[in-house]
Amino acid sequence: MTDDSPAAARPAFPVLRRLWDLPTFLLVATTAIWGLNSTVSRLAVGAVSPMALTFLRWIGAAIMLAPLISGQIREAWPAVRARPWLPLGLGLVGFTGFNALFYVAASMTEAVNLSIIQGAIPVFALAMNRVVHRERVSATTAAGVAVTLAGVGLVACAGDPRRLLSLSFNGGDLLVLLACVLFAAYTVGLKSRPAAPQLGYFYYLVLAAAFTAAPLAAGEAMRGHWLWPQGATGWGVVIFTVVFVSIASQVMFMRGVALAGPARAGVYVNLVPAFGAAFAVAILGEPFEAWRALALALVVAGIFVAERGKGRN
Repeated sequence: MTDDSPAAARPAFPVLRRLWDLPTFLLVATTAIWGLNSTVSRLAVGAVSPMALTFLRWIGAAIMLAPLISGQIREAWPAVRARPWLPLGLGLVGFTGFNALFYVAASMTEAVNLSIIQGAIPVFALAMNRVVHRERVSATTAAGVAVTLAGVGLVACAGDPRRLLSLSFNGGDLLVLLACVLFAAYTVGLKSRPAAPQLGYFYYLVLAAAFTAAPLAAGEAMRGHWLWPQGATGWGVVIFTVVFVSIASQVMFMRGVALAGPARAGVYVNLVPAFGAAFAVAILGEPFEAWRALALALVVAGIFVAERGKGRN
């Protein structure tokens, strides 16, 4: 039997082996990559089209992963064959759907907004768990959800609550919000994942994403909107999303969860909006007005309170 834990991929170099056993490093590095992804998605605008990036990301990840985890892929096949609709649905919703909407949104709104609104994913997942799995929601968790949504609402109305009355919103922000709903549904759906090697099963989700992204890419090409990666920026974006976002961060997060436990690892996800906003300001020079600082504080604080409340359900 193949070792199905992330530890099976232990690095060869001593320094990397030490880092591989440090959950704090692994989880902070993971959230930093996820935060940087918002900035990279903005850099993709004009350098590679959204559906081209979505398709190239997942087909590239499938090609790279195949020779590295072939044993786990074979071991996971019986579980996939028993319920093929599950990995297909998870790949479609959590990978293809989320990324396609996210990359389109990146052409319509700023990376700071992309980062902050992503903070809504954990609270959407909590709400869906309540509906789908009948999990109780404590008063503390409900308060955290309300605080986070207040922060997201502040971003959606660009710091002007009067926009809520006129229903005047940035379309990109709304697309990110919809993408967050899809990814929350994906996280809830993962509870139905069968007992199978983690990376092996993950590979079939990647294949499903590449398969379901193909029609979107074809449609983009038929409309004349397909754009191959342009120059160093375009190919740099593709390489970053394939190697770091699609593969490295996923493996590090699995290892971090194995070492620290799901509850502790979940707290680190709070760093994603903070990292994302910091990278957007530092790399892209995007403005960071007082209302954005307030929105970020509300989102992070709300996630923290909601996570604490989960232990009291």
